[in-house]
Amino acid sequence: APSPRLAEVFSGHKGPVTSLAFRPSTLRLFSASSDRCLRQIGLEEMTTIETLYGHQAPVSGVSCPPRRDRPISCGRDRTLRAWKLEEESHLIYRPGGDASGAECVACLSDDAFLSGHEDGSLRLWRAEKRKPVATAKEAHGRGGGVPRGVAALSALPNGDLAVTGSCDGYLRLWRVDAASKPRTKSGSGPNKKAVATLEEIARIPVPGYVNSVQLGPAGKFLVA
Repeated sequence: APSPRLAEVFSGHKGPVTSLAFRPSTLRLFSASSDRCLRQIGLEEMTTIETLYGHQAPVSGVSCPPRRDRPISCGRDRTLRAWKLEEESHLIYRPGGDASGAECVACLSDDAFLSGHEDGSLRLWRAEKRKPVATAKEAHGRGGGVPRGVAALSALPNGDLAVTGSCDGYLRLWRVDAASKPRTKSGSGPNKKAVATLEEIARIPVPGYVNSVQLGPAGKFLVA
């Protein structure tokens, strides 16, 4: 088999590239950078299509929904942003309170996504809500008297499984319920208010600091 070769070098970012994400089933790539910008790159054309401006601090993560053409980014400016590419605008999501900036983001579906934060929290969002619908504080416990930050995050597209990594020696698996529809209690009819939840369901021992993690197809395996 021929050896892999370098196909192209894309320049343009003025700072380190911090995150990459493909739009599923396409050759469109999104890059995030500490220069506070995102860039959309077309690998068919082998060129940068557009630069996305809005973040007021380094962009730390980007993720794409399974079908919707609306990438989600997170940054040190304590915001997450959903980029409406066709309309050339974006929506801003703020965790509120004393929440820190987000280190990583992962799309769960076209309408729900997760963010991992320096303050150790894991937050669940719905596209139509500007505040988190569920939060797991200190998701990886504390070390040295302070919460361990969530440094890596992956979610199973259109599923209910997510995994996080930090520096506590474990990958943690989470069952995620974004509560898009009201739940029904047996014999009491539908609830008026749906409740979103984040539940830790397992831990996998992993030595060292986890700075990247990815769930495989159907959630049968993961790489960290």
